[in-house]
Amino acid sequence: MIEAGILCTNYFDDYLVLDFASAAGVTVHAVRSIMALLGFKCSVDKEMEFDEKTDMLGVCVDTTEVKDGTVLISNKPSRVKILGENIEEILKVGRIKG
Repeated sequence: MIEAGILCTNYFDDYLVLDFASAAGVTVHAVRSIMALLGFKCSVDKEMEFDEKTDMLGVCVDTTEVKDGTVLISNKPSRVKILGENIEEILKVGRIKG
């Protein structure tokens, strides 16, 4: 991906690709081609459209303010809820259960 100039990160078998909306179609084709050349099979049915916000493995990546130099990476709302419940339980009990 680096050699093709594609900004990409991965976590196990999930790949997050960042590009301008105007280049999205070409980038998708390039990523699929590179993966095929390397012998990886892409799950096209699991692919998401390019968007300013995307969720990947419990994390939300928000590029709506990228023009200001800001990319926000946060937990998904469902993960925030679970974390909040866990913290409340820890505070109530006074310790972390093992």
